[in-house]
Amino acid sequence: MNLKIYSITNKINSKKYIGVTKDLDTRKRKHFWELKNNRHSNEKLQRDYNVFGGSAFEVEILEELKYATKKEGFKKEVFYIWKYNSCDDGYNMSYGADGSNLSQITDDTREKHRQEMLGNTYWLGRKHTEETKKKIGDVHRGKTVKASTRKKLSEKAKEKTGEKNPFYGKQHTDRTKQKLREARSKKCRCIETGVVYNSVKECAEKMGIPKARTHINQVCLGKARQTHGYTFEFVE
Repeated sequence: MNLKIYSITNKINSKKYIGVTKDLDTRKRKHFWELKNNRHSNEKLQRDYNVFGGSAFEVEILEELKYATKKEGFKKEVFYIWKYNSCDDGYNMSYGADGSNLSQITDDTREKHRQEMLGNTYWLGRKHTEETKKKIGDVHRGKTVKASTRKKLSEKAKEKTGEKNPFYGKQHTDRTKQKLREARSKKCRCIETGVVYNSVKECAEKMGIPKARTHINQVCLGKARQTHGYTFEFVE
């Protein structure tokens, strides 16, 4: 069969997703339909699509394989994933669809992927550069959050109430509570829209996600990359 090794590249941060397919046009339509409708199974790719928008991504053919077997296609896919480091520093969730080259993956890398699958953010401890923040802002400048979008975000937040909330049954220490109060009293900016709010509470309420105050705070502190598809930072 004839196969194509392709990449989906974020033109702003240069991160890539590597894939292999027989029909690139069909595969491309499927990728972007799922991304546009917030239904893509690849959480890393979906998160950045929500931040940067569809215009920030481009698809290109890296190599065409004629009369290749499926196994040969998978091996070539793995080659490009390693070449571009697109699993650790890109959008691939694993090293190839057939599990090829798993013996080459270090224990540390395996643990990292395991933690990601458990839901830990791969952005922990990282922050956007000023250049990247500017690019994100340029992409979204002038956009407003539609009422329908605010409703969807609110409904999504309701899904994590009660026992569904990972913090259910736990309590903050007095020290943590004080830190949260101090953080929430700071001004914060939504990078995508450029709007500055007097507090995290005001930000959450005006954006239609009133129960996301803690999540917004985590993003501002650099402990999470984004929440509800948006990125935030404190303003001194």
